[in-house]
Amino acid sequence: MFAASARFRPRLALRSAQPAPLSLAFSTTAPAGKGRISRAHGSRNDGRDSTPRPSAATTRTHRLAPHRNALTDWRLLFHTRTRWIARTLAQGKWIPPKLLSNILVNRHIPVQQLTLWVDVLSKRDLYEAMERLGLLESGGEGRERVEFPDWLFLSLPGLLRSADQAPYLASMLGSPRYQQLSQHQQGLFISRCIQNFLKLGHYVAVRETVEWVCYHERQLTSAQTFTRCLSALASHRSSAYGLQGPPYELLSSLTRLLRSTMARRGIKPVLEVFRALFRPALIPREPKEVARLVLEMEQAGFAPKRRILHQAMTVYARAGDVAGAEMFQRQIVGGEAEEVKEAGEAASEEGEEGGMEPRAEPGIGVYGTTRLRAFGDDIKAAFAYFDLCLQTPHHRSLPGALPPLFDGVTWSTLFHIASSSPTFSSQDLLNVLRKLEKASSAIRTKEDDTRYIPPRPSLFIYHSVMIGLLRRQDPRLVVNLWVSLRARGLEPDNHLLDAVLRAYLALDDPRSALSLLDHYAYKPSEHPPLIPAIRHRRLPRGTSPPPTPIPNTLQLDVVPLNNLLHYYNRTGYTFNCYRLFLKMQSTYGVQPDAATLSILIDAARYSSAAAGLGFGPGSEAINVSGVRGKGQEGVPDDLWGDESKGGKKEHAWKVAERLCWEVLEGNWPEGVERVKDPMEGGGVVNWLLGRGGEADPSPSGQDDMTPSDTLRSTFPATLSLVNPPSYPHLYPNERVFRSFIQLLGYHSSARDIPLVLAWMRYIGIKPSRHTLTLAMLYVGELGLEERKMVRWRIWLRDWLGEEEVPLEEEVAFVRRGGGKAGKPIRR
Repeated sequence: MFAASARFRPRLALRSAQPAPLSLAFSTTAPAGKGRISRAHGSRNDGRDSTPRPSAATTRTHRLAPHRNALTDWRLLFHTRTRWIARTLAQGKWIPPKLLSNILVNRHIPVQQLTLWVDVLSKRDLYEAMERLGLLESGGEGRERVEFPDWLFLSLPGLLRSADQAPYLASMLGSPRYQQLSQHQQGLFISRCIQNFLKLGHYVAVRETVEWVCYHERQLTSAQTFTRCLSALASHRSSAYGLQGPPYELLSSLTRLLRSTMARRGIKPVLEVFRALFRPALIPREPKEVARLVLEMEQAGFAPKRRILHQAMTVYARAGDVAGAEMFQRQIVGGEAEEVKEAGEAASEEGEEGGMEPRAEPGIGVYGTTRLRAFGDDIKAAFAYFDLCLQTPHHRSLPGALPPLFDGVTWSTLFHIASSSPTFSSQDLLNVLRKLEKASSAIRTKEDDTRYIPPRPSLFIYHSVMIGLLRRQDPRLVVNLWVSLRARGLEPDNHLLDAVLRAYLALDDPRSALSLLDHYAYKPSEHPPLIPAIRHRRLPRGTSPPPTPIPNTLQLDVVPLNNLLHYYNRTGYTFNCYRLFLKMQSTYGVQPDAATLSILIDAARYSSAAAGLGFGPGSEAINVSGVRGKGQEGVPDDLWGDESKGGKKEHAWKVAERLCWEVLEGNWPEGVERVKDPMEGGGVVNWLLGRGGEADPSPSGQDDMTPSDTLRSTFPATLSLVNPPSYPHLYPNERVFRSFIQLLGYHSSARDIPLVLAWMRYIGIKPSRHTLTLAMLYVGELGLEERKMVRWRIWLRDWLGEEEVPLEEEVAFVRRGGGKAGKPIRR
């Protein structure tokens, strides 16, 4: 989870040559004064002179080799912490019984206690661990009390394996054992809970944990605690072989809540807080918010570093603000040049070889991480230089010295840029790829020891080429490339699998796409259970995917399935959408996301349109000629149901509507009582003040983030025994609500649209102008009383502001068929 401290060199020296060292899985710190003893014993026992300590410039690239007597030398093992010994035994490593017995006697630890600790860590099951440690509340007051150290309690979040165990871990936040921890340990435990809830995809538990910190644990006033929470939210990264991650709407709302709580409690932000806020998961998407955050960081006395400036530049570039992006780029380039100059001067003073001034060759830059920035937009020049390197037998024959960092990362970056460059054709990409494959397969001999042999193409390079071919409308070339890779026995990852699936769908071959998924999918219902590792290590792109119990299989991601779902919806096979939705979790073990829910709602609307069940405004805009049903004689069939369980079939729009309400009311159970229809009467005074029927915002969704005095019990959804959330991994976004509003309006259920907007306000989802225009269009067709419509507009104005509420002219424009692309007329 956290990197080991540099002071703890004895524990690093105790690593054996086995894979997945436990020292990387748990954070510990060394006792004061123990490092010198262990290193001294280690050097004497080795019988050799101690190697010199690497310089500061190369410390990161060096790793301490494990001691050859790591687990057999009592002088080394004696000074190791007890938690390291327990985790080492839980991993299956062997320690001499005599040495272990002497250590336990010296530390006054009974053998039964250590056996219990090792057994709990080795099984990696949260429920069984809590049961054996006496932490389950179901045991009653007379349950057996087990004494165990704090480090074992802090290890409980890492034992979380499934969503069914999330309530047990959440209940520990209010347990007496948690109250016995120090404030530093409490912050560490909370951050680990957030981190593992995110990894599991239980977003309801993530939200309620942060709300519990901000509204119930008022004694947490340490900046380190909030820094750990923000770092936990920002640290979750999708796997190198996956495409799925936590929703930005959830992370942004929780970030605002944590920052407002810090300001309310008088906690000054530290540098680590700003570093977490500029991580890709938490950085704002609006350029103005990023500029405000940079200014706030400078006012706090912290100068933005290169990584932070690069993230800010990326936000401006994605928003199309070229001037702002160039401003940050000039700061980055100027800072890099200054760093290189300072590093060269410092290294030259020390007399190191690395202190040589970089030479600028014609067309080749010397600054930047990949040495590709000097080419600018001239990717042809970059490929020409690399082509020259491949054709030249020796380095000395080149016109200049080979640029540094000429490795797999450079090649990956080059292909990634070239795939999106319009100056390269599909055949150019394939030709360069074949040259790279041919050159990388060469064998180096003694006669040509200076010959440049590039690294073999990685999965990232093949994926970049396939994406480039898809952008150039050449899906057949993608399939041909995939056939050649499959003949070589290459194991794909989710990125490569998604590109091939998109190529099959572009060729109107959904059967081949589905068979591709079935061939490589790891199916929990048919295959052995997948036991998670002690620590999920993020490997770099291009390496082989993590192994599964079945060879040549991988855990599917939701994005390839969403692409297949979208194809069924787009081509009219709407009856297949619900089938695939049911198979996602039961067969493939994949959790649907907001995009899945949005596609399913649209499929239900199209299916109803084909059956002629739509009565709302805009029904004539849906083209039902391409919607294909499975009924006899071409009669569309809009009945959905779980055929595997023999359930009763219902109309598609009813199934989709019930699913949406289950997500909202199940994930936010307290909103059932708090969210009110803004059109309902709230008294004359409230109507005049614009507060008629107004719903109280959610703690994580309100704008000002002020504490709510009416907040109910902690974890109302996660710890619910009556109605636990059925879809804790679904967090609806603005696109889901737009599809839901269209479904309600199409089936004459527009009376519920104001209530849906009230739910959006409660959750903290701001509707786009097009979504709000559609909502006003459908509600306007109901012919409601004028005072209700006025009350509703006042409610919208108080929520969004006068400028964000569409005018009647805009609604009329959309009613006439305009604004289908989501861009109605603005003021």
